[in-house]
Amino acid sequence: HVVDLITGLVGLAAVGVTLTVLHPLLLPLLLIAALPIGWAAVRSARQRYLSLHQRVTRRRRIWMLEHLMANRQTAAEVRANTMADFLLDRYRRVVAVETAADLDVVRQQTLTRLAGAALGGIATAGVYVVLGVLILRGAVPLAAAATAVLALQHGGGAMQIVILAANGLYEDGLYFADYTGFLERAADRRSAASQPAPDNFTEITLDQVSFHYPEAERPAVDGVSL
Repeated sequence: HVVDLITGLVGLAAVGVTLTVLHPLLLPLLLIAALPIGWAAVRSARQRYLSLHQRVTRRRRIWMLEHLMANRQTAAEVRANTMADFLLDRYRRVVAVETAADLDVVRQQTLTRLAGAALGGIATAGVYVVLGVLILRGAVPLAAAATAVLALQHGGGAMQIVILAANGLYEDGLYFADYTGFLERAADRRSAASQPAPDNFTEITLDQVSFHYPEAERPAVDGVSL
């Protein structure tokens, strides 16, 4: 994504110089025309991220069911306990809900991209209308009109590369932020060792060990010596 972004920016810079020489108004119009597509790409990525974030528990459950049904290590227990029909039924139910959720986010993304493409098409048409007006008024020489059209086309392609690459970086950043946030929370919960682990020990002894789960009235482990 970074390589694509740099490539698109270099191409856009080259087109920008050409358009600025032809007429300073053309470059900002080209940038404005690309905004709807950029908005649609970012919003579409956000919609998928939020959907996957909400469905992570269900997706994990599907993975567990697949593992239980298809793994060789669990096959004997599944057969002995006649669990095949039960697991298949659970799997079908969860997958049906997950498929419906997946189709829902795809519909949302399709509408968003359609709106962005429609607005982008209207804005691009506006750019060519402005170019035509500039040619008619003599602000852009007729001999340079073909160069302007080619520059706009190449600029649109470069802008598409920039938008898609930036959107890819943004979407990856959403998931990477989850990862770094997890590391920060894990660091806060990790207890610091009071002293280094002993070497060459031969015995570990527990004496009257107790353990409470948070908010539990009774200890899960009480008075255990080992």
